[in-house]
Amino acid sequence: MLSATDRGVDSMPAYALIAYPDVLRSALNIPSDQEIVMGVALGHAKVDDKINTVAPGRLALADFVHIAK
Repeated sequence: MLSATDRGVDSMPAYALIAYPDVLRSALNIPSDQEIVMGVALGHAKVDDKINTVAPGRLALADFVHIAK
């Protein structure tokens, strides 16, 4: 993914790309003794699209991590 970015191509990990491993194995000639663990989508982001402007809030660490002493 860093290499793609270095070449001006955006990327994102995408589990949905491996949801059908049998199809991938057949199309890409991947042997059954190899496990498909991640897909990577490559392309060029549309930075002005509404979906790309979402910035979800985050809880403070102290709100959900409790360390017993």
